[in-house]
Amino acid sequence: NMQGLISENIFDLPKLKRLDLGGNNIWFDDEDYGFGNIGNAVDLVFLNVTSSGIESFGNIDDAWSLKELYMTNTWITGEIPLEFYDLDTLEKFECVFCGLYGEIPPDISGLTNLKELVLYGNELSGFIPSEFGELEKLEILDLSENEFTGEIPEQIGNCLSLRNFLVHQETADEGLSGPVPAFPNLSTIRIIDLSHNSLSGAIPDD
Repeated sequence: NMQGLISENIFDLPKLKRLDLGGNNIWFDDEDYGFGNIGNAVDLVFLNVTSSGIESFGNIDDAWSLKELYMTNTWITGEIPLEFYDLDTLEKFECVFCGLYGEIPPDISGLTNLKELVLYGNELSGFIPSEFGELEKLEILDLSENEFTGEIPEQIGNCLSLRNFLVHQETADEGLSGPVPAFPNLSTIRIIDLSHNSLSGAIPDD
């Protein structure tokens, strides 16, 4: 496996579209262990740094062409920076079992092309923002095993492409409360997993 600082010149390769460095203890910037000069890779659409030495989102907001970003099992901690939500080309983002905390802001609506969002196993908290309902292309939303509270926003029912909706908890009687919305317009839904929350009321017939 590779280890250590990856040369910043890697992002200067003129035709670079896909970069898969998963499973290597690498990073691109010695200052914040972030993404260095990723903005130079103007055609980069796929980046996998799963199980790497990445510790921050530094400069990721410069990746204007990025469509898929995989960051599971990295050393990253802290809040997702607001600038991240300006990446309107992003279609898939996975950041599982990292150290993310804080709230998901209304700015999530800026990810207008998002199809898959998997943030399983972090320490995110607060309410699930109703602005998720503005993401018309969203197909998979997995916010499981975080620290969300409050009710499930009924606006999730506006995600007409949604197939999988998961916000299960590890331990019973935690997390979300209130009724389960009916979501009458979600004809594409295949999986709903809300287990081990504190939800109440009847399961909607429709």
